[in-house]
Parts: sequence; C-alpha cells; structure tokens
Amino acid sequence: RGNLNTRLTKLDNPSGPFSALILAAAGLIRLNWSHRISEYLAPSISLHAVSQGALGIECRADDAETLELLRPLNDRDTVLQCLAERALLRTLEGGCSVPIGVNSWFVGEERGPRELKLRGVVASLDGATALYAEHGVRVGWEAEIEEEVAAELGRKVARDLLEQGAGAILKELTKGREVIGAAAT
Repeated sequence: RGNLNTRLTKLDNPSGPFSALILAAAGLIRLNWSHRISEYLAPSISLHAVSQGALGIECRADDAETLELLRPLNDRDTVLQCLAERALLRTLEGGCSVPIGVNSWFVGEERGPRELKLRGVVASLDGATALYAEHGVRVGWEAEIEEEVAAELGRKVARDLLEQGAGAILKELTKGREVIGAAAT
C-alpha cells in the first residue's frame, strides 16, 4: 500500500518485502517512470473487475436538453461491454469484494456486424482454483436488441462458470458471514 514512491522504495530495498510489484502502467508513465515497467500483463492473463475503467454519467430522464448534450459522450461499445460484464456479475450474485474477473472485446469491423466476446473467471481466494469461461455473440447496430444480446452473453458465461463449480467457490467466500438484510436489485 502507499503511493508509487513508497511502493518502489520497498521494491528497491534488497531486504524489503517485495521482489516484484504489479502496478497500473498509466501511473508510472504519467510520472515519467516507464523505464521501471518490465512487463505488461495481457488481459488474457490478468482479467479486470467488472466495468473497470468505464465512466457513467447520470442525468434526469426528463431532461431532454441535457440528455442531448450528453449523447456524444455515450460510447456504444462500452455500453454493450458493461451490460455483458454486469449481467455476468449479477448472475453470479457477486460484488466488488469477490474474485470475479472479466475481459470483453469486439472482433470484426467497427461499423458492421461483429462479435462481442466475453471471458470470465472465478477464483478461490488462495488462487489454487480458477474457473474460466468464454463465449461470443454477433452484434450489429440495433440498440435495444443489442443491449439484450449483450446481457444474455454475460448470463451465458456466468451459467458456464456455475456449471464448472463457481457457485461452490463463491459460497465458500460468504461462509460465516451474517446476512443483515437483502440488497435491493
């Protein structure tokens, strides 16, 4: 823990606790320390948290003027990716503190029919078990239909993970925790 200076100082200390660190490259590059980066982890190796890096803007549904101003900021690909990823998380009944990772991407031409791919992982806390599933769906440019197709992709990957035993891993994480009340969905 700590800022980059603190972390790198611990790494550089020969008697320190670390022999390697995994950090966001953007932070090192921003500080002109790109020479400290020895390797980039591919998304296929290190999946990210659901909707990691996506930004959301809230607006009143009845505020047509503001909605129109915000329209150019909406990225259709990001919407579809987030819908797929969040459907996976919802189906697995996961949250921000469970070892669920995802990666989503598009294959094909940007302005035509293509495939939205989603890869998911559920891992045990000790890392001894990691279950992976990956599927894809064809998407085009029919907004409402595509949103449901993307969400169904997330549910399909989640069902595949559950069939492999992800439910047991996730149940183990909640064992011993007292449930105080049901969360609103």
